[in-house]
Amino acid sequence: MDLLATALSASKSAFPEGHEAVSTCCKLFVHCCVSLGISCFSSGVYLFAVFVHSCAGLTDDALTVLKRAVANTTAAATPFPLRLMYRSMVFQLMADIFHNCNKHSAALRYLQKALRLEKKHRLGDQNITLLRIAASLSAIGKHIEAIDSIRKSLASAIQPIEAQSITKKTQHKKKQVSFEGHTDGVMSATVVDVHLIIAAFHNLSVEYVHREKYARALQAIERAVELAVEHMAEGHPWMKVLERTLREVMEVCCIVLYCIVQ
Repeated sequence: MDLLATALSASKSAFPEGHEAVSTCCKLFVHCCVSLGISCFSSGVYLFAVFVHSCAGLTDDALTVLKRAVANTTAAATPFPLRLMYRSMVFQLMADIFHNCNKHSAALRYLQKALRLEKKHRLGDQNITLLRIAASLSAIGKHIEAIDSIRKSLASAIQPIEAQSITKKTQHKKKQVSFEGHTDGVMSATVVDVHLIIAAFHNLSVEYVHREKYARALQAIERAVELAVEHMAEGHPWMKVLERTLREVMEVCCIVLYCIVQ
């Protein structure tokens, strides 16, 4: 990475602004920053802790590496193809780092930056970012705002799914979906299809429980289970999570109903 930084500096001195050589060096440098940040993140070393990249002999921390990528993807920086996509990717990765360090407010700020970029330039999938924002809001106790973010994601995601009239489970078997179980029971979807809607309904149910809106929570989780049964392959890892949440919400509803009767 240090060699690429030197090459970038040299190309800026040798060539005029906007030259292909400068753009290429800038793109390679940013790509290296992102790759190194992902490597550090995947190794479980996130923030403030120093890590050694054994292959290149680099010593740095993930946040510093990604901040260098941010600096080289600003509007004032050297333009290069996919600059905005890289910038959005960096914001998402920085949010991951802060989230895993339990710094949810910081994670929220970077997710909001990514969302603004996605909206303005139509990048990535805003529905996934909205769900991630909701998870961060939930983690800091802002459940009303979290519900609003999930509902926005659902409103946008349901329309194309309903238009496609998806009826075959096999249409989703080949798609890879990642799952994370957080302590607050929040799912995260990374595939733009019915899986995102299922995750959104599940998370909406969790948020309604936080707000003691148990009837709405039950309605949301029942919808998630219904969609999962219809569209997911038998034995899908999400099914156990959905069934557990449904069982827990039903138990809470029974307790609330019993208290009202008494």
